[in-house]
Amino acid sequence: MNSKQLSEVINSYCENEKPDYAIMVNGLWGSGKTYFIKNHFEEIKSHKIIFVSLYGVSSTSKIDDLIFSAMIGTSDVSDGEIKKAGDFIGKVFSSFGDKGEGSALGAFASAAGEAFKNRALKNIGAGTVLVFDDFERAEISAHQCLSKINEFVEHQKTKVIILCDESKVNDVKYSEYKEKVILHTNYLERTSKEITEICFSTTKFLSAKHVDLFKNELNSIIEEFSFTNIRTIMHGLTCFNKIINKLDELNFKHKNDGVLVELMFPALAYSAGYKDFSVDIADLERSSVEFKKQSVAYHMTEKKKDSKNELSNWAIFYEKILGKSTKRVEFKSIFELVCKGYLSDELLLSDMEKWEVKKLGPEHPICNFRVDEVISDNKFESNIVAALAILDDDDYVFYSTAELYEFCKNFIFLYEHGAFNYVGDFERKISSFALDVASKCLNHTDPSSFGYDKATGDVLANLYTRLEEMSKKFDSDNWLKTLQNDLLQSLVKNDAKMIKKLSHQASDMAILNIQNMPKIIKALPKCNNVTIRAFGIFLKQRYKTGSDFSNLSSEFEPLSDLVKGLKIHLDKTANSLSKMMIKLVCETSEIICNEANEYLRKEESKLKFNSSSETDSSEVTKRQDL
Repeated sequence: MNSKQLSEVINSYCENEKPDYAIMVNGLWGSGKTYFIKNHFEEIKSHKIIFVSLYGVSSTSKIDDLIFSAMIGTSDVSDGEIKKAGDFIGKVFSSFGDKGEGSALGAFASAAGEAFKNRALKNIGAGTVLVFDDFERAEISAHQCLSKINEFVEHQKTKVIILCDESKVNDVKYSEYKEKVILHTNYLERTSKEITEICFSTTKFLSAKHVDLFKNELNSIIEEFSFTNIRTIMHGLTCFNKIINKLDELNFKHKNDGVLVELMFPALAYSAGYKDFSVDIADLERSSVEFKKQSVAYHMTEKKKDSKNELSNWAIFYEKILGKSTKRVEFKSIFELVCKGYLSDELLLSDMEKWEVKKLGPEHPICNFRVDEVISDNKFESNIVAALAILDDDDYVFYSTAELYEFCKNFIFLYEHGAFNYVGDFERKISSFALDVASKCLNHTDPSSFGYDKATGDVLANLYTRLEEMSKKFDSDNWLKTLQNDLLQSLVKNDAKMIKKLSHQASDMAILNIQNMPKIIKALPKCNNVTIRAFGIFLKQRYKTGSDFSNLSSEFEPLSDLVKGLKIHLDKTANSLSKMMIKLVCETSEIICNEANEYLRKEESKLKFNSSSETDSSEVTKRQDL
């Protein structure tokens, strides 16, 4: 329900003189429920509101104290404080006379204060609305809170609005109690434009020159990445504003350029990573200096994890935010400000110097294809000339296959729409170039992984398909190399858990290879009995059935080398637990080799039989023809 509809629901509820139910505004943390309610009642001014936060409330009596405190305009007055006030009055009078009289007077003051509080709570008028915020953050159970709130709803016919994130309520009795107390539960939904306006209403930019541009950028980011936590967005936007103001103060040469809007995304992204995704601060810091390496590592390892293994917070953050954007996030200064509250002039200028080269330099033609900034025809033409020169450079290295595809897609779009002239078959030229340099990309990930959809048009569609096929092959090759190295490292590091993990990740991939086998033979005898056992189980699981032999036939020769190497080791080793474990692995490997050889013999016999049958059939056909 949008804010306008929700306002109508609340107005209708407040018009009811003696309601016997409460209403709830449900929404995620940071979605602006508190802001909405306070703003709503400030505008209509028809009711007095008593606003109470239930955050950390540990007893139902504390709820009474908080309501009373709000009524008399103090931050908090509890039963204990009323008693303390009575004790204080008693001591003052006792110091001037009879102690008994002073004590009695103090007791009277304490009792009077308690009576006054109870009377005030019993007389909350029909023109007052009780608003309970942070319902899900109370320390007492949700059903206990509802039971207390029901005293005002059912017995006093008080209007009550509860603000809550129901996704955080964990109470088996909650639904039962809620049915009695709350009639309507409406989910507050904010549009991206609403969130943008709320954030900009409290953020004052030093220069109003680019405010509309900044608003449009924020609105686009909110829509693209489904940001809903206004507190998180506000934090990122405030940090962005500080950076813009600091660059103005440092007289940065692009301080008046709209291109600085590019700094908004990293500020918001780090704010979301830090506050919403709870990413480890060390992972966020690494993202600010070597994000590309993290991205490559993710696509080669983290993404391939077995579905039973949960992704790390950084990996989830990457999938939902960083990996979906082509905008740069390697700004250590922005990370420091967003996550640590410190803005270094030197670090900011250093980041901006690197950013300037990346953003505006002719060696990065993708950035220069932008047409949403003011650029002269001459400048644009020089950028095109620099980009065309790359098409003759077979050694040019792109960060990823996705980046290569983006380059081709944008370049072809400009050509098809008459942005420049080219003598010859441009589309054939760029397709040939793309296929030549694809293998040199630093990150072989297919375009769809970075959010690039298959384009229309035969040329781009064919190029997309070819790059996707090549990327998957390159990615698979890289993944295989990673697994082969992980197997070796698991033995070098004596890590049985890592071997068990590989059993799931590489069940149908040939990770035993000739190159690594001498190192494995050398490392295995140095492992403890648990690791050696894990390695033996790893081998058994890979060859449970004969069908596995067809998928892993390239491992037969390395396995044969393993048997030979382990036998040499056993001949030189005295009896011990380690020798026994190695012997078991050797026996397992030898059984696998024998079964594999038998499998190969049967396959050869089948091939010979099929070949002979085809020959006989051919002869019969010839005789029939004659």
